[in-house]
Amino acid sequence: MWTTPALSQLEAAVSSPQNPIGMRMRAAYFLRQEYENYVKNNDDSEGEICKNVIDFLGMGLQNKEHGSLMRHEFAYVLGQLRDERVCIYDFSFVSRGGGRECCFCFAFFNLQSVCILSLPPPLPKIKKSHNIY
Repeated sequence: MWTTPALSQLEAAVSSPQNPIGMRMRAAYFLRQEYENYVKNNDDSEGEICKNVIDFLGMGLQNKEHGSLMRHEFAYVLGQLRDERVCIYDFSFVSRGGGRECCFCFAFFNLQSVCILSLPPPLPKIKKSHNIY
């Protein structure tokens, strides 16, 4: 039977680019599971565990030493959380160039799928028949 490692072990796994990539990938998915379990059991995504999971993954996304494949996974998992708080990492990542690899695409995808939902709705289109002078 599989057991989820402690949150501190998951943080250590994703924080060091020197850890084997398989270990970091499994840790990223275990972090997503921790987030989802907390939300399901507490009906709340504002808890400290949720914030920590987003921070651990977001910091990994910003660390270029992880390489494009691992950063792609971090961005992908952040998008799966569907939490507006991931936007701070995605906006920061994209504004700094984010890399040329597929990681950039996923960070941008996260912006569109999660962060755009927090923006106010666009103004309605004005018909040409209205004079606005």
